[in-house]
Amino acid sequence: IMAAEKVQASTLELLLKMPGDLHILQLANLLADHGVEKEFLVFVKAVERLPEDSKTSIYDQLSRATNSFGAFERFISELGSELPFPSPVLVCPQQIRHISNETELSLAGRYYNNCLGQLTRDAHSGEVQFYEWIGDEQGVFSIREIDDRWGVSEVEFLGGTNKRHWEMVRSFAAEQLGQPVGEHEVSMREATKQ
Repeated sequence: IMAAEKVQASTLELLLKMPGDLHILQLANLLADHGVEKEFLVFVKAVERLPEDSKTSIYDQLSRATNSFGAFERFISELGSELPFPSPVLVCPQQIRHISNETELSLAGRYYNNCLGQLTRDAHSGEVQFYEWIGDEQGVFSIREIDDRWGVSEVEFLGGTNKRHWEMVRSFAAEQLGQPVGEHEVSMREATKQ
């Protein structure tokens, strides 16, 4: 960092967490001034999973998008909607479909009439993964990693969710993971209430 201006410790800490291509004081100040450091680091984590050429292109664009926070925020929002979520830990195409990006999450939220679209940050960070249950019954569920173990955190089926749905999803997840899974019985609506 080649700047004569005084750098706050929190800004320096943020710069150290960012990839080398983004060690830009103006960018770090923009993020710190608007209190979005954590959200930006989640975004960066998602970008780091991309192929090198895509990552380089995004970082190049970011390095030039620091003039106004409004423009920067729109740019990040547009890019973020295209970034894939981390790879699924549950894979069984006959029974479930991984919801793999923001667009799919938003569409599932509309279809199941819930607020899934508000949980994109958690999905990008990999803390939560969302799946659609396919077959005779249709639903959506999520699993959350807590203390290095996955647990079913939300379940919502069309026509209403009951204990049988929770047990069905939990049993499926346990079989897929090869270990018992916890359960956090909360409907999608309850989980996303602010």
